[in-house]
Amino acid sequence: MKAILLGLTLVCLSSKLLGQSTITSSSDSTLVIKTLFNNAPAILDSLTRFSFVKDKNKALNLELLHWKNNYTRLNAQAQNCLVDQLNYIQSQNNLKQELTLIDTKLTKSKLENWAWRIGALVGTALLVKNQLK
Repeated sequence: MKAILLGLTLVCLSSKLLGQSTITSSSDSTLVIKTLFNNAPAILDSLTRFSFVKDKNKALNLELLHWKNNYTRLNAQAQNCLVDQLNYIQSQNNLKQELTLIDTKLTKSKLENWAWRIGALVGTALLVKNQLK
């Protein structure tokens, strides 16, 4: 901490001296140093907060990258699901058409069976009627 403050003191003094065309007195330098040391806790707090925010920013960027990767992966899965859904719908439509054909054939077959049964019954009734005469 002392090294940081000393470095900041030197930077402040050199910038103060380089920016002026007149020679500063020792009271000005003392005032600058006192101001710097009075502001040292605030400067340290700012540096600490910056370091914390920088580390937190790295963690948040990694988390953002993780969520973007998850989003991309899940988006690809959703597209695959849509393709599968379309395939299932097509298959379902084909099966419905097949079922309709089979149901029509079954209805015709049942109708034909009843026609044969009724025909056999009528034929038997006529045969019995002719036998009884």
